Amino acid sequence: MAASSPETGLVIGRASDCGLVLSHQSVSPHHAALHFDGEQFGLQDLSSVNGTFVNGVRIVATVLNEGDVVHLGTVALEFADGQLQIPSASKKKASVSKKKASASKKKALLIAAAAVAIGAAIAVQASFFAGSDDAQQTAVVATTPTTTAAPTTTAAPTTTATPTTTAAPTTTATPTTTQPPASKVDWDLLSRSVVSIDAFCDEEDGLVNQGSGTVVLDGDHVLTNHHVLTDENGGICDLIDVWGMNSRGDELVFVAFGEVIPEALDPELDLAVIRLTDDEEGEPFKASWRASIEIVERELRLGEDLMLAGYPGAGGETITWTEGISSGSRDYDYDGDDNLSGEFYKTSAKMGSGLSGGAAFRTETGEFVGVPTVVFDSEEDIGDSLGYIRPAKYAIPLLSAAARAN
Repeated sequence: MAASSPETGLVIGRASDCGLVLSHQSVSPHHAALHFDGEQFGLQDLSSVNGTFVNGVRIVATVLNEGDVVHLGTVALEFADGQLQIPSASKKKASVSKKKASASKKKALLIAAAAVAIGAAIAVQASFFAGSDDAQQTAVVATTPTTTAAPTTTAAPTTTATPTTTAAPTTTATPTTTQPPASKVDWDLLSRSVVSIDAFCDEEDGLVNQGSGTVVLDGDHVLTNHHVLTDENGGICDLIDVWGMNSRGDELVFVAFGEVIPEALDPELDLAVIRLTDDEEGEPFKASWRASIEIVERELRLGEDLMLAGYPGAGGETITWTEGISSGSRDYDYDGDDNLSGEFYKTSAKMGSGLSGGAAFRTETGEFVGVPTVVFDSEEDIGDSLGYIRPAKYAIPLLSAAARAN
């Protein structure tokens, strides 16, 4: 494939022959192509493995608008002033390494940050696209966090034929904290907001807690269970890795590191909020292309249909959705080792270790209703297991505490 031509536009990818090279494992060798028709820029996915996303929506081809956030795999770019460039919030380190591989999973997938290797600003000549000698635009990914090449400006041709590859997709809605209406629940969109958590509690023994979580607040925090982040003695795990997927059938990709917020931990409610970081030194990170889930007080009626999402061990390394109904509620006052208290919803949905900390949604509306968790009353319990969900209202004070701690 030619790096750049009138037919392909400016090819962006990991291969060295691309017009724009992004040296990151989540980027395909020839991932996407940028087109200019003399009036507007278009972006086309080139059958990439991890997909091309614009404002959180996976695209095949679309027109780019000012301020659009583009993800090639997990590499974030921003379209501004006729340029594709690294967003200022993402101009961090060129790479981040992980201290320890997660036990028996995700071995080759850890890439902690985008390693972008571009020698200089890349000018995209309009001759690639419209055949005009006069028209010129610029597509840029900067090599340093302080400077980007300024685009040149010339008059656009009076008439050009718009390539068919730049037709806007039928759905281009930006993820928001408001859930879709009843008939339009986007489960793929919600899937990207439910993450897998590895918490390293004992580096010497290599013990790892695996659980689930939900992207909340402004996309820079994750809501989960308290017990996902603690060892058997109640000690807080000091290294947290957060993983996510691009669609329901995709393998996990590394999203960010996690940092415990002491003010946002509640062992009795078994809830916690962690802050996302893009390195182990705590630099803040925002998962801008994963919709932040709205957490508000909602009451469940008996018999309502529910969908639970998370990463139970029985479901493998891809996200698992299970369906059930709201089976009533109970006030939990067990005085055992876990010291849990307060209200839980009961559900018939299947659960399992690793799903703890995930998300429960109303099937009809896609509204978040609570945090599923695995609870054992005692070792003497017999009979079928029953899932428990901590109502969303209990997480609201912790989210406020996490926001204030910033």
